[in-house]
Amino acid sequence: MVRTLDRLEGLNRAYNENGEDLMNAVAQDMRIADACEDPDRVTFARVLHQLAACTPSRLHFEQMTYGNARLPQPQEHEYLRSLWHFQLTDSGRDRARARVVLVGFPEPDEDDGRTIPFLVLEKMAAIIGRWYSLAQMPKFFYDSGLPQGPFDIPPDDVDKEKYAVDLFGILAIDSAESRRLIRRFMADLLNGALDVVLELDEEDDLRAALAKAGWNPEGDTLVVGERIRTPTRTRAEPVPDAHPLAGLHPLIVDSCGELWEAGHRREAISRAAVVLLDAVREASGLADLDTEPLMSQAFRPEDPQIIVADLRTKNGQNIQRGTHFIAMGANAAIRNPAAHSSFHPDVDQAREQLTVLSFLARRLDDARNAPPEWAEAADQR
Repeated sequence: MVRTLDRLEGLNRAYNENGEDLMNAVAQDMRIADACEDPDRVTFARVLHQLAACTPSRLHFEQMTYGNARLPQPQEHEYLRSLWHFQLTDSGRDRARARVVLVGFPEPDEDDGRTIPFLVLEKMAAIIGRWYSLAQMPKFFYDSGLPQGPFDIPPDDVDKEKYAVDLFGILAIDSAESRRLIRRFMADLLNGALDVVLELDEEDDLRAALAKAGWNPEGDTLVVGERIRTPTRTRAEPVPDAHPLAGLHPLIVDSCGELWEAGHRREAISRAAVVLLDAVREASGLADLDTEPLMSQAFRPEDPQIIVADLRTKNGQNIQRGTHFIAMGANAAIRNPAAHSSFHPDVDQAREQLTVLSFLARRLDDARNAPPEWAEAADQR
């Protein structure tokens, strides 16, 4: 964008071009066709404000006034047309012409120029997208110390994860100050300083991905260091033995561990299934139902009593529907044979059946820890 502005300034056109014309000129320079859809306009406007707000600022621009007419907001179609008087700052012109101006010496322990992997930024955006609605995201970012400009109400047709990752991407590759902001934000996320609560596997995944790129949390920021590779097991190295119930949900292990240790595998399955039914009954409030009717009504995709995923998304709807089928199937194929027959499963078969029950217990955890937006979205369906 700054290169296009520098070219237009050389033609004495930049000052009187509006934002829509500028976006078309950038798309032409980049040989991008059909780059003028509404989501592209919103993203382009966000980049303009980020370039104006960063330290040092890359450009200045103004918004036209129309007498007593109401000025359009960033999410509106006419917003870009209301922007004009574009002028590159000295820093922006240096950037456009690939000139490097050294001010003092960089601090290599803090920022040696290496980038945060974009896939890590996407993981972070996906996590935040599960906690906040699109309308809440700008407020969350503002409260977390990230610049937002005037983007208080994003348009409804913008994907919220793209909205987040666009902001992260701009900050991660811009000035030293903006990179410092995104590093502090990520450290706060990993250290539990934000309202977003990471699952253990999410936190481990983020830390491992950052460590591979040489970023490690230290205090309230990320610092550079050695790239830490994930250790891999060689083929000759044996897989360590583990307890057959290791890794299962505590609800399942606590309910049937003693029966399992005594060799009563069928009774262990039956006991775990009963405890799971009690937990579903308590979570759903369906005190008068049992077995398949309980599972069917508690997890049903339409108006569920237990919401295990974000029903605003196709993936969340699939998870809810699949959990519904698994819950009813587990009752018919696991709980009923264990309670009403004399079969004696071997260790592997019994472990597999307890794993299915453990899966359902973890979906109950998802429902208990769900952000309020999940319930609100279900009520609006």
